[in-house]
Amino acid sequence: MNNLCFKSKENKRFEYFYLNSIITFWVFLNILGFSNLIAKNCPQKLFTVDEGLPQSNVTDIIKDSYGFIWLATNGGLAKFDGTSFTNYTINTGYPFNLVVGIIEKEPGVIWVADYITGLWEFDNDQVKKIVFDDSLSGKRLNFLLKTDDGTVLMGAEPGGLYIFENDSITNLNSKNSPVIEPIISAAIDYDGSAWIGTYKDGVQKIKNGQLITTLTEKNGLPSNEIRYITPRKNGQVWFGTSKGLYVINDNIISQNFNYNFPDRFIKHIYEETENSIWISSINKGGGLFHIYNNRIEEVMRNFSGFYTSYVYVDETSNQFIGTSKGLLIIPDRNFINYGIEDGLNDTYVTSVAQDKNGTIWVGTQNDGLYYLHKEIFEPY
Repeated sequence: MNNLCFKSKENKRFEYFYLNSIITFWVFLNILGFSNLIAKNCPQKLFTVDEGLPQSNVTDIIKDSYGFIWLATNGGLAKFDGTSFTNYTINTGYPFNLVVGIIEKEPGVIWVADYITGLWEFDNDQVKKIVFDDSLSGKRLNFLLKTDDGTVLMGAEPGGLYIFENDSITNLNSKNSPVIEPIISAAIDYDGSAWIGTYKDGVQKIKNGQLITTLTEKNGLPSNEIRYITPRKNGQVWFGTSKGLYVINDNIISQNFNYNFPDRFIKHIYEETENSIWISSINKGGGLFHIYNNRIEEVMRNFSGFYTSYVYVDETSNQFIGTSKGLLIIPDRNFINYGIEDGLNDTYVTSVAQDKNGTIWVGTQNDGLYYLHKEIFEPY
């Protein structure tokens, strides 16, 4: 069990039954082996195949215009309405199994990229194949994503990068451009350049069909395998590689991350706000990292067989985390965390209560009883 969370500094006087319900759920997670999960955010709920997911490995998450959450898994597509899942898989008559990407092309119209069966348009439970390149038949799709301006990027192997912009399709491949294949990630920078991540040859910057620059391990990349690319408005570009993080225009961030968390296989980088970045890792037991105001924190500890592959935060601060064990949801993350720095020498919290004077009391597993006094926990 980990640190104690409260709603806000201004309103910490929770009713006992509410705090107790949070602790009860923590105990439930602990029984399942999740005692080292998120310490900084609570309450939380894990949805697994037992709750209706088609498969436990969640690799992509979007929220559509109508509020539904769509999930890509290694066993098909799922739609979540906040209570239950509707699954679209081979077993239910749909061509979705190993889904590598999902986007909302327009309100209510979902594009689904399946690694084997190709690109599909999904509208009102009806599905049709998107044929945009006859030569692509039988080839594999590696990713599908949508940029802030509505441009759609898709990587095929072989086939290179496909850019869907308005009514036009641009294809960059090793035959018609300097692009090196296979391509496993891509992004459009704010100056219109395309950053293209390769499997073993680093990352290329292409503009107007011309090669601007190439970055490899010789230039400081932790690895030439580029798994995710996130350009930022401040001029930085963040690269998630199979062996760590690389940030253009901020060497300190990458150096600190790679020093404290060496050889991390970074699957996803999510920019929540200008000062808040989330990084998902899928090796060494996995993990979730939060970089806030350039301060790095591991907010999800690893344990055997668990890793995170995707993070999405909606407009009301609900956090959706794709993991190898299912979908983890943290509703309304406006909580203040109390830990060792706030006087709790033992952060394994077993009970919480509020007395008639409004004082919060906390029982710990190994260090007895504490009470909250002027924002600090004091031993009793």
